[in-house]
Amino acid sequence: MARQPILVAVVQVIEILRAEGSLSPGELMKKVGVPKKTFYRALSALRDSGVVVKDDGRYYWYESLDTRIYENKFEHGLALKHSKNIVLGLKCITGSSSSYFVEGEGNLMSKPEYAEPALMHLRTGYSGTYELYEKAENAKRQTNKKEDELEEGIKARLLASSLQLQYPQHVVKIILDDIKEVLRGRKPRFLADLHVEDENVRSCGYTLAKREMFESLKHFIMEEEASKENRESCSRIVELENKYYTLRQKFSRKIENLIMQVENGRPLKGNCQFCPKVKIIRPTE
Repeated sequence: MARQPILVAVVQVIEILRAEGSLSPGELMKKVGVPKKTFYRALSALRDSGVVVKDDGRYYWYESLDTRIYENKFEHGLALKHSKNIVLGLKCITGSSSSYFVEGEGNLMSKPEYAEPALMHLRTGYSGTYELYEKAENAKRQTNKKEDELEEGIKARLLASSLQLQYPQHVVKIILDDIKEVLRGRKPRFLADLHVEDENVRSCGYTLAKREMFESLKHFIMEEEASKENRESCSRIVELENKYYTLRQKFSRKIENLIMQVENGRPLKGNCQFCPKVKIIRPTE
């Protein structure tokens, strides 16, 4: 027997809010995809049961709310201990060197195995912070894609030239880095440091070619670094890099704030597959 539309809507609202943490009414109704009347009937039933709460114009899964009351100290302790493990994942995500102390355990460092659960807590409990993370990662992916495209073009021209190189990938890298330096208002340090040392052409620690290739290689690098097309492509890369670093700084500040909260005995919001099974009570208004 097919389930009634109201039951389908109830199940969908629960699944969506548990995954997302919170959504506006319009966002939630769009994701549920049922008639408006059915949607609000399901929502009303869930609000009456206390598992869905409306706060500041958004609907929340009750575990994603800031205000939590645990039934006893033991359950609060379980949640706090779990949150301290999740902090290790948060520190891994941000690359943070900060640390906190757990009594009897000493200085704890980041652990990559907690990174995925940490992201789940952010996604379900701190939607704004998670959105910053997603935006930063997207900027990083775009940056890498643009860099790969530019590097492939330079490498193709390099391999098609008469230059015989020991490390063509080094040449590609120094050209890209020099163009970035110029776009940031600095001098092209690799080109400036290009010299012959021990029968090799070197620059800033990189070995590039044999001595006899010096003039030809210098000419190739100068042409590539002066290329209008390369500079336009690299300009977009620099913009994306700046966007990424700005977003990561904002994200890291929010994560540091969450870590401080845990240090001061406040369990994290949200949930993951490893969360302890504790009952959290929403105070009656």
